[in-house]
Amino acid sequence: MFDTLKKHIENRVQLVKFELVGILSNLAVKMIGSLILLFISMFILIMLSISLSFWMSSLLGSYVVGFASVGAIYLFILIVYIVFFKKKIDTLVKNQIVSAVFVTEEELKDKDY
Repeated sequence: MFDTLKKHIENRVQLVKFELVGILSNLAVKMIGSLILLFISMFILIMLSISLSFWMSSLLGSYVVGFASVGAIYLFILIVYIVFFKKKIDTLVKNQIVSAVFVTEEELKDKDY
């Protein structure tokens, strides 16, 4: 009886380890995919910003004014984000992380072991 109980506990611990590895691996894959997408998006944004800065420089007749105006546009976007959207986006990100954990956990529970 004691050996059966001991074996059951060991199997349960092993199952929890496998579930944890499954959850963490799915989260890691999602994070890596998001980071790659973020890196590519930032590269595109930088290229478009430089292009916009040179275009505005040609319109305004000064490199300083052209690049400063693009900087001012980004500063305005940052202020709008902080004032109006920061709390909403933070909550959305937290909810996405929690839902990713629980969806993954439910997927693991649905599988037959």
